Amino acid sequence: MIRLCDKSGWTYNYEKTNCGTMFNLSWSADSTMLAGASGNGSLLVGTIVDKVLKNDQFELTLHEDNQIYVLDLIH
Repeated sequence: MIRLCDKSGWTYNYEKTNCGTMFNLSWSADSTMLAGASGNGSLLVGTIVDKVLKNDQFELTLHEDNQIYVLDLIH
């Protein structure tokens, strides 16, 4: 099982796999993609979606790996 947690340990999501023990995980530089190598030779690739960044004027949501929704909070 792969479990996605925040820095305090709260689980956001988990995925059960049939690939054996995960030996190595690596995040992309912008922390939106994950790749992992397992004990049976499988390669797992995942993408973070619905990540939200917000400031006083805009809210940006990473909807899919190639789509960002922009919401203007002022207008």
